Amino acid sequence: MMAALRKSLKSARSSTRRSARRSARRSARRSAKRSAKKTRRVKRGTKRPTKRASTKRPLNAYMLALQKARKSGADSFTYKGKTYKGRKLKTGLTVFKRA
Repeated sequence: MMAALRKSLKSARSSTRRSARRSARRSARRSAKRSAKKTRRVKRGTKRPTKRASTKRPLNAYMLALQKARKSGADSFTYKGKTYKGRKLKTGLTVFKRA
């Protein structure tokens, strides 16, 4: 009687383990299928639509004055009554600082 009980318990345990492994494998396969469906494949030779360039904002008054001074090579420029003096960096860029 005890031997039969042990045998039935052992078979019940192994069957639950087997079913757990089986369900784990099934869920792994399902998730792999789902991820494969979700990925989009781009056809070779097809062109993606190009984005249109947005219009640029105009420069503000300070930046216009700064640009003009840089292009003309001026030592200084004035903006709203304040004078900005320039100096050249090692890289060749001219920077202006309020005097």
